[in-house]
Amino acid sequence: RIQEFKKVRAGDIKDNPHNWRIHPEKQTKVMKEILAQYGKIAPLIAFESEEFGDWCFIDGHLRTEIDPDEMWWVGYTDLNDQEAKDMLGVYDWTAELAQKEYAAFDAIREQAKYEKSLIDFDMSQLNTRINAFGVTTDSQD
Repeated sequence: RIQEFKKVRAGDIKDNPHNWRIHPEKQTKVMKEILAQYGKIAPLIAFESEEFGDWCFIDGHLRTEIDPDEMWWVGYTDLNDQEAKDMLGVYDWTAELAQKEYAAFDAIREQAKYEKSLIDFDMSQLNTRINAFGVTTDSQD
């Protein structure tokens, strides 16, 4: 429920203390490369927290860590504190529930113009994470 978009300095929005995602060095490196090559393709998402007395992130923590002085479009929502916590629990995670078409994924990776080593990962590790939530995968690994 985004109510408006504004372009603001990323560091002016507070980190959400309930954020459970940790951004390892490799992810930070990949995000920096994506931003350098493609620019900003998605806004940051924030909500006004009564609990913390300011605007806090739902999505955008890593991009802000990379450069808090960078100006970003921010989608300001009307979510309350509980709804924002709920979103932290499902916002990124739901993408992992999608069924995977591994042949199409491999074809995209083969045709990609970005540095392939940045996105190398062990597909079995991804499947293990997904299966932990009771979702089965049909991996070709």
